[in-house]
Amino acid sequence: MKAWCVGVGLIVTTGWATAQTAQKPVELPHIDVTRVDSSVDPCGNFYEYACSKLNAANPIPPDQMFWGVSGILEEWNRSILRQILEKSEAANPARTPNEQKIGDFYASCMEQAESKANDLAAIRPILDRIDGMKGKRDIAGVLATMHSSFDPAFQGDDNQTRATLLGFGQQPDFNDVNQVVASVDQGGLGMPTRDFYLGSDDRSKSAREAYKQLLVDLLELGGASTSQAASDAATVLRLETALAQAQMDNVSRRDPNKVNNRYTLAQLKTLTSNFDWDAYFHGIGAPAVPIYEVSAPEFFRVENKLIADEDLPTWKRSLAALGRPRAGQCVARRRFQIRQSSDRSGGAAARLAALYAGRGRRRGAGPGTGLCRAGFPA
Repeated sequence: MKAWCVGVGLIVTTGWATAQTAQKPVELPHIDVTRVDSSVDPCGNFYEYACSKLNAANPIPPDQMFWGVSGILEEWNRSILRQILEKSEAANPARTPNEQKIGDFYASCMEQAESKANDLAAIRPILDRIDGMKGKRDIAGVLATMHSSFDPAFQGDDNQTRATLLGFGQQPDFNDVNQVVASVDQGGLGMPTRDFYLGSDDRSKSAREAYKQLLVDLLELGGASTSQAASDAATVLRLETALAQAQMDNVSRRDPNKVNNRYTLAQLKTLTSNFDWDAYFHGIGAPAVPIYEVSAPEFFRVENKLIADEDLPTWKRSLAALGRPRAGQCVARRRFQIRQSSDRSGGAAARLAALYAGRGRRRGAGPGTGLCRAGFPA
């Protein structure tokens, strides 16, 4: 597994740092033409020419799933933000009102001992609301609470929005980029892509088993018995597999014509008649708008059918299971422990990381042979 190499790989790496060494000053890398591997013919293998030295000198840090030039830029940006926050946090009569608010908010988030003590208590109101659902029409209101509390329902990526059941946010209008419209996206998967659920190869099967065990462990940390955790994890995996089968693949999602599906609110309600959109929008505080861009209508048809076909206890167990793993420091720590142990043994988590890292290597995207020969004569 290789680190990402951005641009042509002419990057000095002396300032690189991992997230675990964030206390040290983070230096941004800069251009250095000596970083290319002159022993490699760039027209035969431009990736190795540009990136082999970088990869050899910068193995992926143990606390990262992938690493590259963007990683050090992200760490540098975090260090700058941290300096701003800590400066605002310090008691200083010269602070402006806004600096005081920023500092006080940051201080409240840094009460780690209290956070660890109240992991389950923090999400208990949501779990109680899930348990108190009287019918499946209540799913939308509960989902709005989850999305408003800890689910990043507005952050879509190349595959989906990684939030429970669906994503909702805003995006530029495909037909008029001067306008912003509402975005309704496919979601609901805990693993990175649909391929992890549908692949028949040994690696995909191993990843599914590792994910199922992760769910069991996290549910047990939330207070479930071993048998109940195993049952709930199997339910979550079954529902997520059904959603994965319905999701649009990531290649299709790159075609704007395929994700440009304009719906009015009335049409959206018809598409997913079993989901109470009024309750959802009210719960997240979103007003009605003229246009909703629905990325994958077929996904929502299947999700609508799942809401109808699965009984209320199944949805209660599934929503409660999805709520626990996304909250609290103890479960975050357990995620990291599982990933570390799997990485050391070459297990499924390492393969998940390999998939992420592979997105940074597009060997077929280099310059044509003629241009290469002109720019890099033998």
